[in-house]
Amino acid sequence: MVRLRMNSNAGSILTDMWPGRVAPEQEHETRARLRTCWFSGNEDIIMTTEENKATIRMVIEELNRGNLLMDAMTPDCVLHNDNPPPPTLTAQEFGLFMEDLLKAMPDYHVVIDDLIAEDEKVVGLYSETATMSGPFMGMEPTGKSYTAPAIEIYRFESGKIAEIWMVRNVASMLQQLGAVPVAQEPPVPAG
Repeated sequence: MVRLRMNSNAGSILTDMWPGRVAPEQEHETRARLRTCWFSGNEDIIMTTEENKATIRMVIEELNRGNLLMDAMTPDCVLHNDNPPPPTLTAQEFGLFMEDLLKAMPDYHVVIDDLIAEDEKVVGLYSETATMSGPFMGMEPTGKSYTAPAIEIYRFESGKIAEIWMVRNVASMLQQLGAVPVAQEPPVPAG
């Protein structure tokens, strides 16, 4: 079952999230700032690039547990996608899409290969893996797995994700899952 995390219990959500990623003397302060910006409604909060990266790490770690941490997004967050689903999604539409994805691929897992931050933006380079064990977007389950890179760019506003640009090689993913045939090389003419 997919769980949407949309509550103010940030203390339990943030527990043990960043060992070794935030200096121990800053860990408590970082967690407190995230709780403050997510749940205070204060729109004047400015997060550091390291705090924005910590938010992305937390979102990915919760996603790997089957949780969608929707509190990390602004209510009017917009997601731009180069593949299906539609090219632009609201946070709510994205949440529904991810619920369907996690039902069809409950072992979906993301590895953070790199996070780069500047000003209010964070770029994430990821490796995704999953097995298609349930129906998804009109496709029947294949029981096959895929591994693919992904790139996402996040824009933060008042400590929350306000906009996301997503890039994935969906054609390769669908081929690995057995949902579309692998393109065959044309024969080389003799002679």
